[in-house]
Amino acid sequence: MELAARFAGDDATVVRAKTLRSRLSELADEDSDAYLAFMAERSDETRARIVRV
Repeated sequence: MELAARFAGDDATVVRAKTLRSRLSELADEDSDAYLAFMAERSDETRARIVRV
């Protein structure tokens, strides 16, 4: 999306794509942390954390 927006000269979409990419990276980190916690302690709380992410 970012590459297409750059070629189209759509600066607003470039910014939005960068924002989405950043959030996706954050979600990946949060998901990894939640899964590691679940693997260490399989509880309802750690399971719920995975679902929240």
